[in-house]
Amino acid sequence: TAYEIMPSLVGSEMCIRDSLCIADQSKIVSKLGSFPIPVEVLSQARSFVARKLMTLGGIAKLRHDFITDQGNEILDLTGMTIDDPISLETKINSIPGVVDNGIFGLRKADQIFIG
Repeated sequence: TAYEIMPSLVGSEMCIRDSLCIADQSKIVSKLGSFPIPVEVLSQARSFVARKLMTLGGIAKLRHDFITDQGNEILDLTGMTIDDPISLETKINSIPGVVDNGIFGLRKADQIFIG
């Protein structure tokens, strides 16, 4: 069973010892990729990152009227097949201008609560 949880991208000024995810039943899926992947990007790199995400096979759309606590923008990435979450997370994060993304395959949740 896989869980697709819309995470919030947390700033580096926060330190978390344990990772906790809370979701409802709608987030339980058999395969990852049903929901958009949030990708936090530097505003000045948004177009460049969107083009690079397209080369990975996805479609990036700007989340309008939304700025992160760090002053960055979010691209919602759709159309991706996520067979290897860790590899995809690493590829996305290696694009210059990407701050982080919402796959969190490298740092899995310590506890998951489904309500």
